[in-house]
Amino acid sequence: MTDLDDILYQFGIYPTLRGYHITWVAVDVGREDPEKLQMLTKWLYPAVGRRCGCSSAAIERGIRAAIARAWDVNPALFSQLACRKITQPPTAGDFICILCQYLTQTATEE
Repeated sequence: MTDLDDILYQFGIYPTLRGYHITWVAVDVGREDPEKLQMLTKWLYPAVGRRCGCSSAAIERGIRAAIARAWDVNPALFSQLACRKITQPPTAGDFICILCQYLTQTATEE
C-alpha cells in the first residue's frame, strides 16, 4: 500500500509518529473487511489491536493523534481525499473511511 504511505507522508504522519502504524493497519483491516468499519469499537479496533499488540483504547488514541497531526500539517488534503469540503478534523472512523474509500477508488481507476 505505497499509496497509503504517500498519503500519510503528505499529512505529516511519519513512521516515527505513534499513530502511523496503527492508522496504517486500521486502513488495511478496513480495506480487507469493509464491514468492520460499521462498528469501530466492536470490530475494527479489536482487530487492529490484535495485529498491533495493544488495546482498543490505544488504537483510538493513536488514530486521533494521527488526525491531529494531519489537520495541523495539511487540512486541505482531507477535502481533496473526501471529494467534499471538510471544515473540521474528522472523527477516527471518518478518517479511516475516507482513506479506505480513496484508496479503493484510486485502485479501481487504474
